[in-house]
Amino acid sequence: MQQNPPQLYVLAGSDADLDTARQLATKLQTRVVTSPPPELGGILVCINEGRIAAREHRDGSAWVSVEFTEGRNAHRQRFGGGINQHLCRALGLNKQPRLQIIDANGGFARDAFVMASFGAQITLLEQSPLLCAMIEDALSRATATATADFADIAARIRVVNTDSIDYLTTQAARCTDVIYLDPMFPERRKSAAVKKDMQLLHVLAGPDSSAEALLSLALSRARRRVVVKRPVHAAPLSAERLTGDVRATHTRYDIYAPWPAD
Repeated sequence: MQQNPPQLYVLAGSDADLDTARQLATKLQTRVVTSPPPELGGILVCINEGRIAAREHRDGSAWVSVEFTEGRNAHRQRFGGGINQHLCRALGLNKQPRLQIIDANGGFARDAFVMASFGAQITLLEQSPLLCAMIEDALSRATATATADFADIAARIRVVNTDSIDYLTTQAARCTDVIYLDPMFPERRKSAAVKKDMQLLHVLAGPDSSAEALLSLALSRARRRVVVKRPVHAAPLSAERLTGDVRATHTRYDIYAPWPAD
């Protein structure tokens, strides 16, 4: 789990949100505050009309929430290129849609939602309790939507609040078809160039120092392949077992063959 996670402050947008805010604060092992503390630092978490939003407690930060039924996630699901988009081809979903996939770096679950859109069963691993709560909140709203497609997609995603290496260590060899790794890209020096949601993700997830170890473990747990998302010009995490890649404009998906079964 992340060392020295940021302090979280939970606020209720209205009296009607107070009970939900208290439940979330208990889950996050913190407390509800009536207003942001005067000293800057940490993360503000707000429940407003039942929805969770978060932002860094600093000047110029913006609220971030996870939404699947609207915004860019819904747009990507509808118009992102279908089953032949880069991510799906890298995973092999274009040839076998109903794969079992472990998404070992859940983040905001955007890629997981795309995978589930095409029939994959997803186990999403995320070490941040707040990110897990935000994803579960969005999945709950997707399940309740009048659009059956979104409810079906949400039902194919299971969220586990855990460290990925700890989780995979407890799993048997060949426990899933595909393991997908999306290690944190190196943080840019100019924060203005980084989108608000990625700034928040860097703070919540902390530095990624275990990507190579996670890849090594994943190669002994996947049946079909391991896929690693990388910046298009970055070096692979490892050359061992690397069999190819699928390239988009700014992103590359490196494909690894698992270790042979004993």
